[in-house]
Parts: sequence; structure tokens; C-alpha cells
Amino acid sequence: MIAEDDATRYWAPLHDLEYARVDALHATGLLDTPPSPRLDMITKSVAEVFDVPLVLLSLVDFDRQWFLSKHGSELTETNRDVSFCAHAILEDEILVIEDTRRHPVYMHNPLVTFGMKVGFYAGAVIRNREGLPLGALCIVSPTARRFTVEDEKKLIYYSKLAREEMFSYSRLQKQRGRPSASTTA
Repeated sequence: MIAEDDATRYWAPLHDLEYARVDALHATGLLDTPPSPRLDMITKSVAEVFDVPLVLLSLVDFDRQWFLSKHGSELTETNRDVSFCAHAILEDEILVIEDTRRHPVYMHNPLVTFGMKVGFYAGAVIRNREGLPLGALCIVSPTARRFTVEDEKKLIYYSKLAREEMFSYSRLQKQRGRPSASTTA
């Protein structure tokens, strides 16, 4: 059994501009949109480049992280309280956890101990044009691994590519008049 202190240790604090950040996320109209083949090509390419089984383009909402694109998973979202990307959006550019099972903040996270069995995580922050973090392009492996400075540069590059495609997709969704489920509620 996990002690309460351990259970809450992995929760990410809220971003300093959380309400503005979430408003900006909702303004994109991307939450709960249909899959984008172009974004899916990016996540598949990232999986191949880094030789990882799981790549997610996550958008961090108030209470969940929703996957705008994914490779290697059928999940569409997880609760924010277990989200690694909720931690990543607090970083300037990237969060790398080479061995989650040995890291004091993440070792008790249910995504490490149960479910996905995350052993390694790297997430590059995706920001809007005003600089607010909306989510992350992340790679996940069930085993710990080394991540070099060159690897970080590559993932940041792909996150910028995904960001541009993400905003193109946002404009397309708005032109088609497809508001997201979160904006219609």
C-alpha cells in the first residue's frame, strides 16, 4: 500500500499562470478533436528516431492530459494527477527522467508502478505564441535509458515541428467549425 505522502508526492504543482494557460489551451479548440494524420506521422517518426514504444503529444488541461496524437497507445487521456507532462510544462524546454523507478518524485506514480510501467520519460514543452505551455511532446520507454544533450536537441526540434503542425490543425478545425467538446460544455 502507498502511504498518503508518497501518493501525493508525484503530483505536479500548478503553473504560475495556470488560469491563463488553460484558457489559452481551450482557445486553440484542439481538445477532443479527431486524430490528425500529419501529427500522427510526427509521433510515429519520433518513435522510430528514438526507438521507443510510446510517443504522446499531450495537452495538459485542468484535470487531465489529453493526447492530441499518440503512437503506441490506445489511451486518449489520463488524469492530470499522474501526468508526467504536467511536470514538463513547468520546465523551460524539456524534462528528462532517465530512471523513474529511482527518482524520488516519480517512483510512486501509478504510471511507473502499475499500468504503463514508465521507466523513462522525456518531454519537450509545447508553448503557444505568447509563451504559455500547453503540453508536451514526450517519449516513454518501459526501461530506464540514457538521454544525451543531442537527444534533447532532437526532441526539442520535433516538439517545434509538432507545435507548428498543431497550430495549423487548430486553424483547420476552426475553419471546419468543429469546436472541441471542452468548449461546447
